[in-house]
Amino acid sequence: MAWTSAVRLGDLTCTRANGETCRFEVRVLRGSQSDGELLYCYARPFPIKQQGEKEYSAQLRWVESDLLQMEFMTNRHLSARFHRGWGITRELMPLLATHYSARIRSSRRKAEGESHSDSARRFWEGMVRDGLASHSPSDDRFYYPAFRD
Repeated sequence: MAWTSAVRLGDLTCTRANGETCRFEVRVLRGSQSDGELLYCYARPFPIKQQGEKEYSAQLRWVESDLLQMEFMTNRHLSARFHRGWGITRELMPLLATHYSARIRSSRRKAEGESHSDSARRFWEGMVRDGLASHSPSDDRFYYPAFRD
């Protein structure tokens, strides 16, 4: 249902370490909750009609007009073939940051109303290793794109 209501944002081309590539269609849907405005993101591999209702999903919250916070992301609703190694979130972040002229930050590890999983932390740490994101020790958050000196 959300997929059909969402607006097409663009396409991603994701590549696994073995060189296999796959294109994904990305759609977004804006919504709100009591704590602010949300952005729901969905991605489905092409050909879309063969995927049924299976999709990657992420939820971000607007913190400021130019700052989104990653609240949740999962590819568990995709077929098992797409569960690891495609880098969907890694490819999605530049698309969102550019389209909305916004930075993207992680939730904090242990804070009231916020948390991120061990796998989310590994994702962000990999982004830092690759020079794509920065970590701020003062608030224990990760930021995309990386801070430049």
